[in-house]
Amino acid sequence: MTSETSKSNDEERQLDITLGTVKRFLLMGYEHYNEAMRDGHHTVAGYWDGYIRCCQHILEAEGQ
Repeated sequence: MTSETSKSNDEERQLDITLGTVKRFLLMGYEHYNEAMRDGHHTVAGYWDGYIRCCQHILEAEGQ
């Protein structure tokens, strides 16, 4: 098996995670983001902003 074949097989595997779990991750991200902003840690808030956006992308991809 070539690395290209292996890569394509990995890309087609299903992820076993519930929508509820992703939504909990999203809520956790918002909590950490708000805490970082409140404490003036803008770099940390930027990390959590990206985390939140990633969770939103996962939710938007449902059924694809």
